[in-house]
Amino acid sequence: MPEPCIPLGLMARHALGSWRKFLERDDDITALVDRYDPRPTALGIKVADESTLIDAQQTYFSFGDMVFTAPVNDRSISTIRKQRPFGGCATLRYVKLLQRRPGASDKLGLEHLDLTVPPASDLEVIALRLVARHIPCEWQQNGSHGWLSIRYEGFEFKIVDHSVWRVCCVEAEAMLKQDLLDM
Repeated sequence: MPEPCIPLGLMARHALGSWRKFLERDDDITALVDRYDPRPTALGIKVADESTLIDAQQTYFSFGDMVFTAPVNDRSISTIRKQRPFGGCATLRYVKLLQRRPGASDKLGLEHLDLTVPPASDLEVIALRLVARHIPCEWQQNGSHGWLSIRYEGFEFKIVDHSVWRVCCVEAEAMLKQDLLDM
């Protein structure tokens, strides 16, 4: 199996190091971001196909206590909750395995770091303040949730105002509704 076998601690340290490097670019950025207290909560790892997703689930679930897989936009996404935080970060507990979309050729392996801000945070205001400081960001969404995407040196930070597990619940509800429609 390719890149997803890289130890999670190593990937977490890389993602957290990229976040620190992004913040250290400018004191204004640090002050702005610290105001919202973003907490690293999940690593996003891109895998090639369904069989690689299953292999990665087996590899990474050995340390987890919950796993949830759902179809999202013509691919599967698995979320694994780790019993304890990892990577030396007290809030990093989730691994998201994202199957590459059919026909896509994007890079495999560590893709992004989710950072959760308190639910009362206004992601639109955060985006406007980042753009005012010439930090490109983009609002993105799928059928289950939305996030503020910041790309820095080939890496993505996803700022969210909800828990990873809440997204799983929304996806499960959508699957149940579809099952009822299919009956």
